[in-house]
Amino acid sequence: MKTNSPIRILWLLSLFLFGIQTHATENYDSNSIIANTNDGNNYCSANGGATTDEHIGRVQLGTIDNVSTTNSSGYSDFTNISTNLTKGLTNTITLTSVMTSTTQYPEQFKVWIDYNQDNDFEDQGELVVDQNVTGDATTSKDFTVPQNAANGSTRMRVRMNGLDTGGVNSPCGSGVFGEVEDYTIIIVGSGEEDTQAPSTPTGLTASNITDTSVLLSWNAATDNVGVTGYDILRNNIVISTVTATSSSITGLTANTTYQFNVRAKDAAGNVSVAGNVISVTTTDGTTPTPTYCTANSNNASEEFISRLQLGSIDKTSTSESNGYSDFTSESTNLSRGSSNTITITPTWTGSVFSEAYSVWIDYNQDGDFEDASEQVWTQTATRNTSVSGTFTIPVNANTGITRMRVIMRFNTIPSSCGSFNFGEVEDYSVSITDSKSSITTHKVATVRLYPNPVTKTLTIALKDSKKISYEIVDMLGKIVSKGKTASSINVTNLRKGVYSIKISEGSNTHYKRFIKN
Repeated sequence: MKTNSPIRILWLLSLFLFGIQTHATENYDSNSIIANTNDGNNYCSANGGATTDEHIGRVQLGTIDNVSTTNSSGYSDFTNISTNLTKGLTNTITLTSVMTSTTQYPEQFKVWIDYNQDNDFEDQGELVVDQNVTGDATTSKDFTVPQNAANGSTRMRVRMNGLDTGGVNSPCGSGVFGEVEDYTIIIVGSGEEDTQAPSTPTGLTASNITDTSVLLSWNAATDNVGVTGYDILRNNIVISTVTATSSSITGLTANTTYQFNVRAKDAAGNVSVAGNVISVTTTDGTTPTPTYCTANSNNASEEFISRLQLGSIDKTSTSESNGYSDFTSESTNLSRGSSNTITITPTWTGSVFSEAYSVWIDYNQDGDFEDASEQVWTQTATRNTSVSGTFTIPVNANTGITRMRVIMRFNTIPSSCGSFNFGEVEDYSVSITDSKSSITTHKVATVRLYPNPVTKTLTIALKDSKKISYEIVDMLGKIVSKGKTASSINVTNLRKGVYSIKISEGSNTHYKRFIKN
């Protein structure tokens, strides 16, 4: 017997002085019945006595997962907590003891279930757990619900008893140390009796599609007993089973089409009809080129942009009949934090009109000009023969090639999208780089790319032919290809769009742009 708990010693001494035997066989009074008002059933009373040294800390069975603290009465009514158990199926119950004293006492766990619902735990097979543990411990036990168990709600009693006190180990009566907890169990029909399949899951959808994964979601199915899981089918083959109504499917192949549907099942093994089939195509491993809103003037015959100068861009042009010019093949490098000056020269074919201007750069490369600071410069209506403005590239702008839109509009500062009556719209490319110091300027003749646009093989012509390193970056700043070459690069696998290429030869660095057809 352990002697390091004064309270425990006093309990044992009082039992001895009053001649009370603590053995369960003498302490159990089968006629001791109390009314239990929580559910209308009458079960014998039980408590663990003192919980000062130990108590039940956790009970886990089915959907029951109850963590509890000590109860001074030695009894806790948890009959508001329940789980379904199916006749003929095996279940695992897990019990955890907690020591509130420093001494690790030996304990006995017993669990009873009133299978025939006669308000006692005395019938054969109703004792489902009899396990001993020591101190803070967790123990598990498997048991099978009998086929002749009565359907419906019934009582489960969990008792933890201090073995060193010789206390009660029957379902009724008061113990010396330990605790008693009551729960509700709902017995449902066995697999042989349950032949009804769950309803068909509906509303299957796909989201968050990437190169290798997709998130599937669907509406919950119903069942006469209860849905226990969902089979996910890919191309008519079950690839996983889950209990939730969504699942992330991984390990897919880029640029591949898959067929998915879902079916429900219950504990008896009944399986529903598979739900709606959806087709999912994974992305192809590259970043798509952003699609920008359209903009144009309805009449560029009387005034238009005839020259634009920014960095290495110095583009002269004539009037376009549709009021829009795609000059995205023209590009210049602009470094983060740098100050840059843009100059626009208008031409009037007749009378001189007042023109207003605006310039946008898609700094975050999301396919629009709506974000803060992306309207980089404006000029109110003027008849000046050229206009200039200065702007600074934000230090947090995304690196790589992006779109610059320049609009001249009669008398009104233009918006980035839509049509207007007089003026012109021109689009260009700019390559945002890390810093000014990272760029080495070269004469145009030093490095040349051809053909441009390119379909299969991009040739790099250097003034002094030598082996170089290269990095190809897409419109979102993602490196899509890199390596070393003496003269050419195979770009067949690149998607159509505009790319920048960084060419390194010794201490020299070149930044160029090309279009992939």
